[in-house]
Amino acid sequence: MDDRDVPVWPLIRGLTEHDRDELLGMGRRRRYRRDEVIFHEADRADSVHLIERGHVASCAFIETGETVTYRVFGPGDTFGLLALQSGVARRYGTTIALDEVVTLVIDAEHLRSRCLGNAAMGQVLIDLLATEVRAFAAALVEALFVPVEVRVLRRLTALAHLYGRGEAGTVIPLTQEGLAGLAGTSRASVSKVLKGLEEANIVERRRSAVFVADPEALAWAAAHAPGGSLSPP
Repeated sequence: MDDRDVPVWPLIRGLTEHDRDELLGMGRRRRYRRDEVIFHEADRADSVHLIERGHVASCAFIETGETVTYRVFGPGDTFGLLALQSGVARRYGTTIALDEVVTLVIDAEHLRSRCLGNAAMGQVLIDLLATEVRAFAAALVEALFVPVEVRVLRRLTALAHLYGRGEAGTVIPLTQEGLAGLAGTSRASVSKVLKGLEEANIVERRRSAVFVADPEALAWAAAHAPGGSLSPP
């Protein structure tokens, strides 16, 4: 793989060139079609995925029969880290390709053994897992104490960066149900926020997608809501 094509995955950040090449050399490239399931909930967790191209969603199926999207990953992200625990690990959720996806798949057992024998790799892995724990803890606190409107705006802002680096004209190809799952709220609440943004000419609702017309105003709204106005003075 050419250096220009290597995303800056947290798993390789800070490693020497030798260690990075050794780690990436353990991987095998896999391609997935849009809507293809990468793995199902409760599948045996035996590998870690590093995303080269495309986006994937981690979903959970709840007792009502609904599907809740709780995480979206893009290029440079790593998913499937629970596979690194000792013993027979199982996948926590179902992960689905949202578009054409290419990942580098690394066998979890090989990765564990390399980390045990290489202090630098081991520390990188510890730091990565600690970052994941902090992210889940922050998401829990946000779900409990942050108003719904703010959560929706934050998710939209993050997705605008994930899909288009925060540039005007970015299309977020998620349904309102998908956005609701990410924000931990209902479709009706998402629809209400999107309506306000649309009236302020910040976004445009499209079929199973959101078009971001003014990402700066969206980021401003996420930083300042709830304050009544969805556009800067």
